[in-house]
Amino acid sequence: MQSLYSCLINASTQVSFCSSSLWQGLAPPKVELLVWLAYRDHLCYKGWLSSINVISPSQSGCPFCFDASKSISHLFLHCYHSWRVSNWLFSWRDLKFCLPKTVDAFLNEWNSLCYGNFQRKFWLKLFYAIVSSLWLSRNDIIFNNKEMDTISLCSLILFRVATWMRALDASFPFSGADLLVTTDAIKLGIGGVLRDSFGNIICLFSCFVGIIDSNAVELLAISKALKVSVSKQIFSSISSIIIESDSMNVVS
Repeated sequence: MQSLYSCLINASTQVSFCSSSLWQGLAPPKVELLVWLAYRDHLCYKGWLSSINVISPSQSGCPFCFDASKSISHLFLHCYHSWRVSNWLFSWRDLKFCLPKTVDAFLNEWNSLCYGNFQRKFWLKLFYAIVSSLWLSRNDIIFNNKEMDTISLCSLILFRVATWMRALDASFPFSGADLLVTTDAIKLGIGGVLRDSFGNIICLFSCFVGIIDSNAVELLAISKALKVSVSKQIFSSISSIIIESDSMNVVS
């Protein structure tokens, strides 16, 4: 108790108590593990690989902006493209925020921005979705030669949050498209989940569709799901597809 008291009264000592909040089953286990590794600065990123001579220093730059920075904090917080993602999501909630220096400090401050049990769960899921989506986007750039698309990534983040909230509470009233409605204009997005006959997730998809009627949005989501299904070879031998929608107007 004396050592804990000394830490608390010492202004120069930073103590974090929120790492346990990462393990609450609010996201898939692999996502929680990824966020915990980022929180502990233990992810296997280019800067670390360069420090142990696995890759050359010339290959250790940020995959988003190609900056020479070699830190996890740069990848998730201070890179211009990562900052745009965070800034877009804060603007979506009409918040102003100054990004801290490290990922663990970001999580500490993130938890202080929301009150209420249900709201805190949603807010923490959003943190999981941001970190995991940025990491997956980073992998796509490195291994699949894809390009960074901030708007599509933000819509995918919100869609993932809605999907995880539905998994936690089936009565959660919002879909990914609902979360993409902004206060400035009705800029809607579509999204969906493709599963096999065992319920296993094959892929997620989401994209913006502009300012259109909500019923048309639901129809576009079904159309997109059918197109994605046709493009997936795993569905080539399937004779029937079951479509589920939360819109009564569409299914009736």
